[in-house]
Amino acid sequence: MNNSIIKKIRIDLKKNKFDGYLVTNNDIHLNENTNLFLKPVFQVIGFDSSFCYLIILQKKIALFTDGRYLVQAKKQFTKKNIEIYEYNIKNINLFLNNNFKYGSILGVDSNRISLNKFKEFKKNIFLSSSTLLPYKNNFFSSKISSFPPFNKSLPFSLPKTHTPRSFDRNINLIRSKLKSDAILIWDNSQIGYLLNIRSFELDNSTKPFAGLLITKKGKNILISDNPFIKNISKFNKNFKIVTHNDFLYDLKLLRIKKIETDYNKINLDIFQNIRFSNIDIIETKIELSQYISIKQPNEINNIKKAQFEDGLAVTKFLLYLKNNNMNMHSEFSLSQILLNFRKERINFFRNSFDYISAFDANAAKIHYKPLKNDNLKGINRSMYLIDSGGHYLEGTTDITRVIAIKKIPVSIQNIYTHILNALIDIESKNFKYPLIALKIDYEVRNKLAFNNIHYSHGTGHGVGFFNDVHERPPVISPKSIDLIKNNQFFSIEPGFYVENKYGLRIENLYLSKLKNSKITLNNTTLVPYDLQMINFKLLTKKNINFIRNYHIDIHNKYMSYFTEDEKKIFKKYFLIN
Repeated sequence: MNNSIIKKIRIDLKKNKFDGYLVTNNDIHLNENTNLFLKPVFQVIGFDSSFCYLIILQKKIALFTDGRYLVQAKKQFTKKNIEIYEYNIKNINLFLNNNFKYGSILGVDSNRISLNKFKEFKKNIFLSSSTLLPYKNNFFSSKISSFPPFNKSLPFSLPKTHTPRSFDRNINLIRSKLKSDAILIWDNSQIGYLLNIRSFELDNSTKPFAGLLITKKGKNILISDNPFIKNISKFNKNFKIVTHNDFLYDLKLLRIKKIETDYNKINLDIFQNIRFSNIDIIETKIELSQYISIKQPNEINNIKKAQFEDGLAVTKFLLYLKNNNMNMHSEFSLSQILLNFRKERINFFRNSFDYISAFDANAAKIHYKPLKNDNLKGINRSMYLIDSGGHYLEGTTDITRVIAIKKIPVSIQNIYTHILNALIDIESKNFKYPLIALKIDYEVRNKLAFNNIHYSHGTGHGVGFFNDVHERPPVISPKSIDLIKNNQFFSIEPGFYVENKYGLRIENLYLSKLKNSKITLNNTTLVPYDLQMINFKLLTKKNINFIRNYHIDIHNKYMSYFTEDEKKIFKKYFLIN
């Protein structure tokens, strides 16, 4: 914990008559997965999470996070230092009611919270006889930057063979749907997609750290502090490039009266600054997220190429694991070995997220990340979970497998087999269209619940095209209202976790296909399951054949890429007789 920042916050709160301060780990473009020095919560208490809220009071600190990070938080902090709660408005209200007096004021960093999230918090906190107000400060000026470094990033345009739709087509479509003078797009992944550009300012990311104003007529404005963005020639004619600091000034010169934007993706600060400039700013009806989530034919072809390359890298890694003594390795060293396998593949650029590389008990921490000087060694371990992904020019990947190191108890084999059965059943099913994402979540959870298997995270998420590994829509979870449409690309990843003992999860990526009013989910992942994790007595003959054929298909696709030793290892550990 950074006690000096906490002390500074508390002094400033008292001076300005605020009773508490709400902090998120977002950056100014509301990216959840961002560089560590852009994360306020991490800089205050050292908690690295893509989803959390920290409330700092004069005598207490409370951390609210979801099921993915609760185990991690409870391990990292004692109740004496920080109170840990599962994130929901009810728990936040309960905490405030117990610790705030009537009429208390909670401040929030307006640069790092969306307009809609601010409204949601404010409405519910008001019910606690308190209120939420934007709070400008310089608490983090010495620790946290508003911008990532640009000196290592050279933004570039995608080749025509890899562009889903031309950027002219994207701009013209948006202009045709405008109900105002312009639209402000603040989501970095959307901007990367619409302009067919990629950049590397953020760790494990390919999206440009930028904003975009598309006008009804005239030049558009690209908001970027990256000096190299000007080298992309296609922007010279139809775009004016300005820095974040200069944007509001240039906006006034356009004499725009009304702008639309996505209230879920715009931060409160930029919204307020536009409104204070006497420009009306309304919520857009243009569904860019839906538009982007439908994969085009060349996207699908390229995605399959990326899955082929990534499947080969991960399969070779599994063969390496089966043929080597785990005593010689650690969680961190294994993550680096997998990265090196990926680096050998065609058009691999970088990881799509920090690998979850975990032995035994660490696998129960759903978003565990091994550090070079703080991770488990492979000595006397039973199981190894690896959740990883890569950015290739042809697409983005995400996959989870569990590997047996020793003989696995039947009780654990049973749980793993039930999870695998649930996935096979989903892949084998035809769903009536329209298909609500909630139904997939229900089908998987219901089947597992019958065997007393439960998990606290979502069942799946959309995956971008050489873009965000977590793309929305679709979100596959108990509260999702998304529809699964034709040609969407997403994960399904059920699991089971026993704190301090072990964690199990299987994750594949799927393309949805619509035919004759039926939706099927086509598995694009080409990595075998560890047969030593499976209790074949719990499998029907149909499902045994399903796994056998899946592994034969992988073997046949990759056989010419395997060494003679790898062929033998694959046959020994992954082919069913």
